[in-house]
Amino acid sequence: MWFTKVSLKNPVFATMVMLAFVVLGLFAYQRLKIDQFPNIDFPVVVVTTEYPGASPEIVESEVSKKIEEGVNSIAGINALTSRSYEGMSVVVVEFQLHINGRKGADDVREKVASIRPTLRSEVKEPKVLRFDPSSRAIWSLAVLPDAKTAGQTPPLTGVALTNWADQVLKKRLENPRRGRGHTGGRDQTRNQFVLEPARHGGPGRQRRPSHQCGPG
Repeated sequence: MWFTKVSLKNPVFATMVMLAFVVLGLFAYQRLKIDQFPNIDFPVVVVTTEYPGASPEIVESEVSKKIEEGVNSIAGINALTSRSYEGMSVVVVEFQLHINGRKGADDVREKVASIRPTLRSEVKEPKVLRFDPSSRAIWSLAVLPDAKTAGQTPPLTGVALTNWADQVLKKRLENPRRGRGHTGGRDQTRNQFVLEPARHGGPGRQRRPSHQCGPG
């Protein structure tokens, strides 16, 4: 209460003190440093495993579940999720905020290495990566066929457009300063073999190949 009594008895002094605080605040605010990309350590580890040619159901049962069961015993896990795609398994391990991200990644590597012998030989080596916000894509580019060339013969197919984006555009954009690029929503050529029931199982059976395009 002494400050109130002094302010009432000396209003000029109280006013000068308040103005001094305002000036100091403005001076400090102008020199306050702001980091647009602060160094934040998110304790999140991602395990990606490739299983070429396997369906999502097979990937889930043969890869994702085994990795989940292996890393589930690590202390400090806050959430454990997995996604199974065609030929790809992604397991995300989210630790509590007080856990060191590097230590969590080392623990996940040890668990994944211990369950590696239980996976099939066709499964490629799992990759354990830490989540880094600075490594996310900062620029997305959509590639569409030119409307002026839509009436050309033959027309530009999705597979041709995908090959150009993957082999030409992607390589032009990639360099050591920009990092790397990733193409999504690709159309790839696949071969489908249809067996003739009449000749199936007999000598000299034939296969009738057909081609189809599907999203990669």
